[in-house]
Amino acid sequence: MLLQENQQPGRNDIELTTSFQETDSLVFQLPRGYIAGKPMDSRQYASSFCSYNFHTELKGDSLFITCHFQQNKGLYPAMRFSKLVQFFNLVYWERMTELVMIRKQ
Repeated sequence: MLLQENQQPGRNDIELTTSFQETDSLVFQLPRGYIAGKPMDSRQYASSFCSYNFHTELKGDSLFITCHFQQNKGLYPAMRFSKLVQFFNLVYWERMTELVMIRKQ
């Protein structure tokens, strides 16, 4: 939620001074005799501050992973600070997702 034209920014409002996008991708070849132990579901999160997409696709023995983050420049009310922190923590924990491999029997 951006401030209306006639509102003055508050002393502690949040200002994101730049907009940017970042995309990381990885192709992981599963070792022979192993399978992915748990599915890595694709996820998408969005807020007025930013958005984050995590996409996975298993094709044969190859796991394709793509992460996309976008930050939106703007001035946001101070009362939304906890939501911004919550979003960044969510992205942090998503990036810590582990791939579990199990040896086929």
